[in-house]
Amino acid sequence: MAKDNKFPIILLSIPFFFLVIVGIAFQLDLGIVKISIVTLSLYVIFAISLLGNNSKVADGPKKFLLSMNFLYFYVLASVILGLVMDNSIGDIKKDVMGFVHLWLVYYCAKKLEIEDIEFVWKTIIVISIFAVLKILYINFSNVPVEWTNMWQARKDPLPGLNWNRIVLNGGDIYLSFSLISVFTYMIYKSKYSNSVFAIIAFLILAFSVFISLSRSSYLAVIVGFVTSLLIAFFRKVVSTKKILVSLSVIVIVLITVIYYASDTIDVGDIYLTRIYAYDAEGGSIMSRETEDEVALKEAQKSWFFGKGMGATYEFFSDKSERANDNIIFTHNFITWILLKMGVLGFILVSIFFGQVLYISQKFMAVSSIEKETRLTLVALTSSFIGLIIVSIYANKMFYTEGSMFLGLYLAFLYKLSMAVDRDKMRAVSK
Repeated sequence: MAKDNKFPIILLSIPFFFLVIVGIAFQLDLGIVKISIVTLSLYVIFAISLLGNNSKVADGPKKFLLSMNFLYFYVLASVILGLVMDNSIGDIKKDVMGFVHLWLVYYCAKKLEIEDIEFVWKTIIVISIFAVLKILYINFSNVPVEWTNMWQARKDPLPGLNWNRIVLNGGDIYLSFSLISVFTYMIYKSKYSNSVFAIIAFLILAFSVFISLSRSSYLAVIVGFVTSLLIAFFRKVVSTKKILVSLSVIVIVLITVIYYASDTIDVGDIYLTRIYAYDAEGGSIMSRETEDEVALKEAQKSWFFGKGMGATYEFFSDKSERANDNIIFTHNFITWILLKMGVLGFILVSIFFGQVLYISQKFMAVSSIEKETRLTLVALTSSFIGLIIVSIYANKMFYTEGSMFLGLYLAFLYKLSMAVDRDKMRAVSK
């Protein structure tokens, strides 16, 4: 890690700690106002980064992610449109907050070096593993759990050895990210996975994702695994033999754990009960399909530009656990974009995502990038693709949890751009 940074590295890990361990909506009552501890911590590190910036940070490539700049200009226009459309200021604030969190993390992480951002990401993985202790305690304790400041988790009964379905408010997606990352480090034989601890971490995280019984998380993890494997095969950065050996070890260990656990835990019964308990008569799936239809119908009233930040739609469904009222949130982030920002916003977001993925795959082929840095890039890219999958079924993309990840990921790409440009300049000078 760089010793001359003007911005303390560990500070950037604190908001992620609060997000994963404490919960996304845990609030502090400051008397005048209540504020999320995650948001407050981001404001504090932003202020520290400003005060500590005594010398100018070297500028990166001028044309880096121009699509992000266009997107932010359009978000600002959507805020103005929301005010014109007389959308609630509180709703506008909720819609914009994710973009604010993205920019705050991006701004602060840009002041770090590449290896420092890698350190922050590995710290987040450790935090996610530590979060499983919270899951286990909630699972086996008798404490009541709701979306409150005390736990920021939901606990639903399931059959088995006093098992419960545990859903963390904000932390779930990072458990998936971490599982994808540990898998990537294991497949690529990283120096961070040359011990039994990597397998233990993989099993712990696999358990934590399973106990959430989130279908979108399962799909995201599978897609993340496949992405990492495809990169390994097509980039030829690691031998097929090593990949197959690593996969075989993982599969054997998982089968062994499931076999010995089957005496006390009926894994299949737990999953089926998730369907019966939460998707009776297709309630969850049907309500989300209906939600998309209603939101899209509302979006058609202002199809090209959208209805602005803070736009809502009326959603009534007997099979939905959500209140029958004007709703600001949609489970499908594509529907969310079309409602708030219209077709033009969807095009800008698509270009933004496409440019991010294009830059990522381009850097994977740069020989001057160190192996560990390339592995972190693969892990982040695979996690990003997983985030897209999750957000189609459970919108995380431009809300706090997804936005903070995006801020760190984009800052990592920015610093890689600077490093690659420096290498090119050195080659030219020679």
